Amino acid sequence: MIMKNSQASESHNNLNDDLLPEYNFDYLKALPNRFASQKPKAPLTVTLDPDVAEIFKTSEAVNNALRALLLHKTWLNLFKSHHSTRNIYF
Repeated sequence: MIMKNSQASESHNNLNDDLLPEYNFDYLKALPNRFASQKPKAPLTVTLDPDVAEIFKTSEAVNNALRALLLHKTWLNLFKSHHSTRNIYF
């Protein structure tokens, strides 16, 4: 047999009844926090071999070279997919 503390449950109900209408939050109308995912990401640190570091002196130079390589690879994949009947080697 479960016994309820009627005084505690009555005070809990009274707390809910005392809330002003503007405090009644409708969770169905809630939107996600648009600022929650805007934390800056920590930069990734990569160690370059000495011979590579001689050529790429800054992180900007490394990033530009890698982006150019990715762009070339994307272009190459697109080119190969449109001209797949020919034997083209790069």
